[in-house]
Amino acid sequence: MSRPALTAHVLKRTIVIFALGLLLNGFPHYNLYAIRIPGVLQRIAICYCAGALFFIWTNLTVQMMAIIGLLSGYGWLMSHGAAPGFPPGDLSPAGNLVAFIDRTLLRGHLYRPVYDPEGLLSTLPAIATGLLGNMTGFWTRSREKPSAA
Repeated sequence: MSRPALTAHVLKRTIVIFALGLLLNGFPHYNLYAIRIPGVLQRIAICYCAGALFFIWTNLTVQMMAIIGLLSGYGWLMSHGAAPGFPPGDLSPAGNLVAFIDRTLLRGHLYRPVYDPEGLLSTLPAIATGLLGNMTGFWTRSREKPSAA
């Protein structure tokens, strides 16, 4: 398949997985004003999409650089970022930057009142984990023995 066709397939699958996550989060009372938007399936969808698109459109070097950038950027934000009213680097559930961003952007749509374990900013290291899966795939394929023809 061509790269654009693969990309379309990845995007379609991402939407299906994300929608299934929303469907399950709303079950059995579908209150759109209080439905939890982040969730496990939604995060899987986002990480799958990022990992697949990186695999389709980039090489191993770019993926390694993205992993380093995502993890170091997230680490820097967590250790230097500050939620209003809290000191920089506060890692408490209420005081960290990730929880503040989730409360601000997803008010009323979180798993817990103060934070969500599958929130927005915390998806960055999860994407890096997916990219590590891509690297593992490259590594295992590079170690295959040629098949006898």
